[in-house]
Amino acid sequence: MRQRKKLIGVALVLTLLLTLTGCSENQQAIFDAGMKMQNVKSMQTHTTMNLKLSGSGFGPTNQQNVDMAALYLNNAKLELDAKNVTNEQKTVSKAQVDMNLSLQGMSINVPVWVDSDLTGDTPKVSEIIKLPLI
Repeated sequence: MRQRKKLIGVALVLTLLLTLTGCSENQQAIFDAGMKMQNVKSMQTHTTMNLKLSGSGFGPTNQQNVDMAALYLNNAKLELDAKNVTNEQKTVSKAQVDMNLSLQGMSINVPVWVDSDLTGDTPKVSEIIKLPLI
């Protein structure tokens, strides 16, 4: 009986420690934003990624391929502009994404449109991808 009380006491202390320590201010802001994202009906985002590729220790043929890929990909920039609209039930959604890849003096633009409808028995998804001229 005494061990059981000790075990319950230790469990209670651990629970209080986990509950009371909580999150830092930055972690709480990220958590709150994540919770609000569940209620978002429309959104627009812009993302920029800079690419860097390196590799070493490969065989001569593979190393040459890695070096060639690095020559093209290093300092490349990928930009994504996305717009998304959905209904209250999150069953019908429309999205548009403009992808722009800049590398070695070239600019490759690939727009994408996606319409999805999950209201019926069979989900309907339409995707349109405009391929670049290259």
